[in-house]
Amino acid sequence: MADPRLALASLFVSILMLSMAHPFFACPTRCESEIKMQMYLHQVVSGPTHNQEVVFKSTPPIEFGRTVAFDYTLLDAPAPDAKIIGRAKGTHVQADQVNAGDFSHFSMIFQQGRFTGSTFQVMGMTPPNGVWAIVGGTNELAMAQGIIQFAIVKGTPNVESYRELNITAFIPTVSIATGSFVQYFDI
Repeated sequence: MADPRLALASLFVSILMLSMAHPFFACPTRCESEIKMQMYLHQVVSGPTHNQEVVFKSTPPIEFGRTVAFDYTLLDAPAPDAKIIGRAKGTHVQADQVNAGDFSHFSMIFQQGRFTGSTFQVMGMTPPNGVWAIVGGTNELAMAQGIIQFAIVKGTPNVESYRELNITAFIPTVSIATGSFVQYFDI
């Protein structure tokens, strides 16, 4: 007759090995997919087609506290007739008491392509060229994290600008709820 402790230990090791073979635990490297995208943000400061509005004014020269609400278009090229692939909706707040420096927080809402209906949640300072943080997302981009490097590539000061956005984001590829892998593809 087998020793009950040996049988129990064998059972425990078998259960452990079977559970580790489950896809939830089978992540040999990173349990996330990298997504790279490039697009253009079109900001129209003034004129009949402006897409931002000052909602709280402050005093010059720095205008600390000035708040702007915006609904910018996300385009596939830096041109007026480019295809709209989404929108960036949020606010800028002048949050620097020494230099002109807006703090921005907004949602990038995708309206075309594979990520239609998904969003990135974005925040950071907005100099002419810089980096924003991706701090979350929804739907296919849920729990996203990453960066958006941006630079003004075309525009007229105080009228409009086009910012090139180079996005690198990481999206979890394991569903916590089901323990199964979810496939994501690079764009």
